Amino acid sequence: MHTKEQLLGSLSIFTATVIYGFFSILARVVGYSIPIFYQNWTREAVATLLLILMVVATKTAWKPLSPSATKWILLRTVVGSATFLTYFYCINHMPIGTTYFLFYGGTGVFGYLLGMMLFNEKLTPVKWISIMLALSGLLLIFSLNFTNTPLYLILMALAAGAGSAFWYSIVKKVTTYPVIQLTLLDNLIPIPVYIIISLSIGEQWIIPTFTPVWIASFIYGALFVITGSLVVYGFHRVEAQIGTIIMLAEVPIAIFLAFLFYKETISLTAVIGGILILSAILIPEILMLRANHKKRKNNT
Repeated sequence: MHTKEQLLGSLSIFTATVIYGFFSILARVVGYSIPIFYQNWTREAVATLLLILMVVATKTAWKPLSPSATKWILLRTVVGSATFLTYFYCINHMPIGTTYFLFYGGTGVFGYLLGMMLFNEKLTPVKWISIMLALSGLLLIFSLNFTNTPLYLILMALAAGAGSAFWYSIVKKVTTYPVIQLTLLDNLIPIPVYIIISLSIGEQWIIPTFTPVWIASFIYGALFVITGSLVVYGFHRVEAQIGTIIMLAEVPIAIFLAFLFYKETISLTAVIGGILILSAILIPEILMLRANHKKRKNNT
């Protein structure tokens, strides 16, 4: 693939991570004012409606799904929903710093393994350096406290990170389908699942109003359209391993936004950790540009 396409893919994924950084801000605004599964299916419904309007407006042709594509799309949706539920459970039952470290660590490591197993990507020395820098950065940013933490919670947090990596990278299995179609299906399919869960546990369904909580929730849903499309577009153009490392940029971005909006203190170790993560992202990109520049120079 051409360098320009790879750079556009990397930029797309990085842009998605910047937007993901705002998700924590919106999550704090919404909180538990709206029952969790109810707010999820209403958000997904907003995203689905917007995507349907986009399909109509852009006259995007709907490509019939092959049995193989159907399998991967359904599996992606199931894993994505399970990842959210597992992550949500862990964040409420173990220290936040420990959860974040295990979650993002699982994302990074499993993303590399997926690249090797499913897409035959090579684990080069540069990639080894990148993943080590990223994991070191996570270790510096998040405090770890495994004292009295049950093993099943640790495994659940790691599994959630692995599921996140799967959700990101598996779109490489369906690269022949339009980005907007894949994003629409990813938002549409979980809706009945969330509705069933919401009804089965007796959540109270509140009529949406023009209040800050509902506005934030619907903005959340609208951003699903943008981030989902950017992730699909980006992972169609870069290696799963490189894309996974770029996604870890969400960590320093979220920390900076928390400082900006909530005046949360940023420690020196967190700054160093953020620099290590960003370095892990930039090193492969810089080396790729240098290699392609040298190649073009030799061809002239």
